[in-house]
Amino acid sequence: ADTNYILVGMIIEKVSGKSLYELITERILKPYKLERTIPSDSSTLPEVANGYFENKPLVVDGKFTINPQWEWAGGGFASTAEDLARWGGLLYSGSVLSPASMDEMFKSTTVGEGAGYGLGVMISRSKWGRSYGHDGAFPGYLSDLRYYTKYNLAIAVMVNAEAPGVDHFLATAVDDFAGVIINATSKSSESERLKIQKFAEDWLNLI
Repeated sequence: ADTNYILVGMIIEKVSGKSLYELITERILKPYKLERTIPSDSSTLPEVANGYFENKPLVVDGKFTINPQWEWAGGGFASTAEDLARWGGLLYSGSVLSPASMDEMFKSTTVGEGAGYGLGVMISRSKWGRSYGHDGAFPGYLSDLRYYTKYNLAIAVMVNAEAPGVDHFLATAVDDFAGVIINATSKSSESERLKIQKFAEDWLNLI
């Protein structure tokens, strides 16, 4: 729950003597070149597309009509699909955390209604095999990230929460996009694969 992340954030700030956003910027955003991921710590967030909630725009005259700071340690960042996919690829491939931490993240799963949920990660099976990831929801915005372990492929999709049929679209879009890329790259040369990957990343970033 977000409350758990809020408590962890408070502990981290108390121990380090630094703000959580400062630490995340120093240790994650800058080293991993997530240049278009920014803290949601202001009513003005450059480059954030206007979302709609209850048929009303959330950004008016360049400012949010709600306070975007309320998630803080529970997900208080604005990003792009490209940065989100890059982060998913880095995190779930083992490039960020130690093997011991990765084991804890994936093995500490819940049961019952939350079955398959690890430490901040949704673990699922698809027609493309095992995947790790998470979805996200903020008034006016929805996102979904999945990393397909067999193909070392991360896909992120972001949409306006009030677009017609968006719930059905988002539920299947990530797997569908993964299928397009997997089918296209499995029969291609390395140079062709990189071109298709770049094309797909650019296209997904526009959604």
